[in-house]
Amino acid sequence: MSFIRKVADLLIKFFSLILPNILGLYNAERAMMIRQFATTLGNSKKSKNTNNYFISNIDINNVACRFYKPKNIKNDCLIIYIHGGGWCTFNARMYDHFIENIIKNLNCYCISIDYTLSPKKKFPYAIEECWNVIEGIASKNNEILKDISTNNVIVMGDSAGGNMTAVITQKASKHEKYKNFINGHVLIYPYLGSWDFNSESFNNYNKYPLFSVLSPRLMAEFILIYLGETANNENVKKILESDSITGNFDSNNNLKNVAQNTEISPILADENILENLPKSLTIIANYDILKDQGIIYYEKMKNSRKSFNSENEINIENFHEIHIFESLTHGEINISKTASKHVASLITNWLIKNNFAK
Repeated sequence: MSFIRKVADLLIKFFSLILPNILGLYNAERAMMIRQFATTLGNSKKSKNTNNYFISNIDINNVACRFYKPKNIKNDCLIIYIHGGGWCTFNARMYDHFIENIIKNLNCYCISIDYTLSPKKKFPYAIEECWNVIEGIASKNNEILKDISTNNVIVMGDSAGGNMTAVITQKASKHEKYKNFINGHVLIYPYLGSWDFNSESFNNYNKYPLFSVLSPRLMAEFILIYLGETANNENVKKILESDSITGNFDSNNNLKNVAQNTEISPILADENILENLPKSLTIIANYDILKDQGIIYYEKMKNSRKSFNSENEINIENFHEIHIFESLTHGEINISKTASKHVASLITNWLIKNNFAK
């Protein structure tokens, strides 16, 4: 690893993990509020013009969204993006650069959901907001949406946004009115709700040659704050000790009541749900504690599709696809222009290959 990369990793570790804990006096909730403040300093209401797009802010079903309108429409696909940040940090505007990298050559519309962060609102509020946006787009209840085609709707998200992308896509597949509304989905190093915090990728965290901002402890704190539970050492320890995908919590622990909820843990969905999901692209970071569960979920989707349509197995071989970036760490699309461009290019090519765009 180069000297510059080592220095960058140390700075990222200090400002994202160490400093918030110091300023928050080692209280997880206070430290998370500091991270939230630091990562949302930019004015999320700011509109802007680029060479190819006009970016503005709109409300869809009373949910704040970032709207990307191409100056020259080339494709009728509509991308709905759900940003990451552990449900507690970041905002839609932080992803302008990444979304522009995806759509700059597609000239299509994009709507990025600026859902309410935890701890201000706890689960399932953000999920409900994302679903409200889906319903609003489908019904075109905003004047801006009237002329936007919904024939090719692609939902995508990273990290916690990948979690909500999986949840929303599963929910739509079960809904008679919306089961054909989402045509494809993209999961970028997603958290999929595995409660196995002792899998190989979790245990390898301290061995990664590249620093990953998402540590096992921080992931546990994100989950607890999102669920409205106290992120104290006792609760964090219980999550870190769990070594089962379904969670091995005591019956008197509040986590026991939510561990099987597929709106938190979409990885636990039954095969009869997974077999009805639309096409997918799962993007994995090699140096990421979430690597294992991303691969497991991809395999579950792929196997359920084969069971569903075994006679046409050749035709569905690439229905669900996966790509592992060997030198990518979790969250790197937000800190590396090179990583952002590489991931965006893969997504753009996948959209074109699957005839969602041209």
